[in-house]
Amino acid sequence: FLRFRNIGRWPENALNAQQVRVHADGEEIAGVIGMIPPHVRDEMSSPQGEALFIDVGAPSKEAVQSWGIRPGTFVTPDMQAFVSHDGRRLFGKAWDNRVGVGLMCAAMDELRHLDPPNSVVFLGSSQEEVGKRGLRVALNDLQCDVAFVLEGILATDLPAMPEEMRRQCELGGGVNIIVHDAGMIPHPGLLEHVIRVAQDNDIRYQLTAAYGSNSAELIHQDGSGCPCLVLGVPARYIHSHVGVVDMEDFHLAKRLLSEVIASLSSEVLAEILDHS
Repeated sequence: FLRFRNIGRWPENALNAQQVRVHADGEEIAGVIGMIPPHVRDEMSSPQGEALFIDVGAPSKEAVQSWGIRPGTFVTPDMQAFVSHDGRRLFGKAWDNRVGVGLMCAAMDELRHLDPPNSVVFLGSSQEEVGKRGLRVALNDLQCDVAFVLEGILATDLPAMPEEMRRQCELGGGVNIIVHDAGMIPHPGLLEHVIRVAQDNDIRYQLTAAYGSNSAELIHQDGSGCPCLVLGVPARYIHSHVGVVDMEDFHLAKRLLSEVIASLSSEVLAEILDHS
């Protein structure tokens, strides 16, 4: 059996009995996270935290080692993406934050046709979930006038949620414009500008107070201060083996991001910064 540590925040009730891939030396080895069967749960509790274990079917410790598995070997969820029956929603792993990377790539293609009046830098940074470490390195080489962080936003439109929470972030509700999160309060002028661009272009949006924080927490404190805003796509079941996103939300987010970037001339940016 393999013991393992979580990287980022994985709720333990989302891990028991899930299939995984162990990235051993030169190959992937299938495994499953063990669980205590319900027949004996009255006598013992399910393992939690670092008591969780992975079963790769090895008969001995020596077999595990001969398969190229060692301390520090990475493990990932074993999950194949699929599309909902109507083709509208996409199920897959790590939408927080693969959807942000996809949004960035889609905006690159869109901006080729919009001829933005500025220089645009796209950045995919690593290890956001464990301290935003990749971004800390990248900020040494960047001096941005304005920045946008692209996120998978925790969708709350679930039957188990209280009614007042369910309406905060809905699949199919449009692109998320984050008005507040645990790490940043957005620049009011930039926020108002983005809302105005969405309205002018008939882009459906939701104003969301997000849970948690993201890379914007560091960016808006960089140098003498950088106006920053988080745009997102609602994603259900984040920090688990499988999440769900709505493709219409994704395309609306792509449109808004592209139109906002194309609108940011030096004159418009000066007006945004003068906002009080």
